[in-house]
Amino acid sequence: MGHATLDASCLFEFNGVFLHRHPLFPLLSLVSKKCELATNSVVDVAADHASVCSVESFDDDLRAFAIQVIITIVIFVIIITTIIIIAARSDLQFIRLCLSNN
Repeated sequence: MGHATLDASCLFEFNGVFLHRHPLFPLLSLVSKKCELATNSVVDVAADHASVCSVESFDDDLRAFAIQVIITIVIFVIIITTIIIIAARSDLQFIRLCLSNN
């Protein structure tokens, strides 16, 4: 009996999609870019390289990421709560309709 096998390119593509959909991927990407900037041997003097790679800048980026995560969670909770309220009201209306027909 033959088993389906994944070739290397298919597995690599799956891992890439899986990685990019991970909720912490934006943070990983940001850290990677910061590291690249910090270790870059060619520094553009006009670009204020020191402030981009500072600990304070990194802290600001982490804070902004955390705020974005919190906002996303709050929006999700609001949407789910709204759906639950609408479903509960619909159920009550259905029950009232059934009781009034009897």
